Amino acid sequence: MEAIRFMENAYGKEMRGYHYTHVKRLENQVTHLVKWLTSSNETIKKLRKTCYYAVRYMNSYSAQIENTIAARHLKGQDNTKGVMKTALASIEGPTQRLRYIAMKFEQCLEATRNSFW
Repeated sequence: MEAIRFMENAYGKEMRGYHYTHVKRLENQVTHLVKWLTSSNETIKKLRKTCYYAVRYMNSYSAQIENTIAARHLKGQDNTKGVMKTALASIEGPTQRLRYIAMKFEQCLEATRNSFW
């Protein structure tokens, strides 16, 4: 006891004795938390990449539609209904896929966040 009191006085801190199982439980909780943080970091990176691709593809499709309409207008063909249908049909597939991927990653992110509470 005198050694413990000496250490407390020397360092100005109260010494506590933790039981081995308590320390192991704390270590396991920290390990579990690190795993969840790592997986959530990967999920955030994937979600960010998905949003980047969505913006990039939608921007290029938008530019493609604008260029097609401008070219048809310059040729004197003002009826762009058919062109718009094909352009929008080509956009619909990737849009649905990107939306599905983003929704899945959002669900994973929500599950990861909820696991901390």
